[in-house]
Amino acid sequence: MLRTLKHKWRSAEAAALIESIADSMAQDGVFASNAQQFGFKIVDGAFKARPELFDGRNGHMPHRVAYAATALALTAERAPADGQLFSAVMIALGKILQAAHAMAVSLPLSPQDLMLMNAAGEVFERLANEGELSTFN
Repeated sequence: MLRTLKHKWRSAEAAALIESIADSMAQDGVFASNAQQFGFKIVDGAFKARPELFDGRNGHMPHRVAYAATALALTAERAPADGQLFSAVMIALGKILQAAHAMAVSLPLSPQDLMLMNAAGEVFERLANEGELSTFN
């Protein structure tokens, strides 16, 4: 039961982080959806797809930043590359990876968190390099 409560708390933190990024994107004019709903759907969808990454069954509950980045990366891999969801997720993933890199020294990330962050970064790099973010396609 404690693990379930901790997971719900951590998923709420990750969703709030994604919501905050989406709010920032909305202020920049690149996001027009409900930011709160966006954060929740990203986290919920990722958990349903790969619960073993998030629920602590391996003895590790991801840090909220690692949770959010992993959820965004999983969503990016599943989203149609020509859709608005893909673009919004990739922008949000780029922002969270950039912020995490800038704050790397002060973030209390475990080795498992770093593994998740690296995997999310690899997904971002692969999808970006495939030209799916180019406006010149």
